[in-house]
Order: sequence, then structure tokens, then C-alpha cells
Amino acid sequence: MTKAEARQLQELSDALEAVHAELGDILSTHETSWTLNDLRRELDRWKRELQSTTGSEGQPYSPDTIRTHIGHSAQFIRWFAGEWRSQGPRSRS
Repeated sequence: MTKAEARQLQELSDALEAVHAELGDILSTHETSWTLNDLRRELDRWKRELQSTTGSEGQPYSPDTIRTHIGHSAQFIRWFAGEWRSQGPRSRS
């Protein structure tokens, strides 16, 4: 990972922490219900946002960075929906 990518990843992490804190404030005062379609739609919206965002040096997030963030979140949604089940660690033999 280059220094620029590491910086972008840190900026993304900082932004996510800020959003998480803001959502915590919102959710503590309002009851919110999400359907699976809502979650998938928001994940798509987040992916588009990541694809259009640039870091402090004007560089876009790498496709690998976006794929990692979106992929893990999508996997959680599939698990939550009962569409994915952990098979345990793979053998490395």
C-alpha cells in the first residue's frame, strides 16, 4: 500500500467514525427500521460516493480499497438475510 493510499484509507476511516457518531445521535432520538432492500440501496449509494470521492491529494480511492469496504459490508447483509453462512477458515495445505 502506498503512502497516498494509506492516507486515503485513514481519511475514509475518520469520515466513517464521524458518520457513525452522527448516526448514533440520530438513532438515539428516533426509531429507525431498515429493510434489506434499504440496506442494499444504501450500500450502493455508499459505493458511488466512494467512487466519486478523492483524498487530500486529489486521488480517487483505489478499486481495491472500495472493493474491500463494500465487499465486507455486502457480505454482512447477505449473512443477515440468511443468504450466506460461514464455512470456517480455509485449509492452507
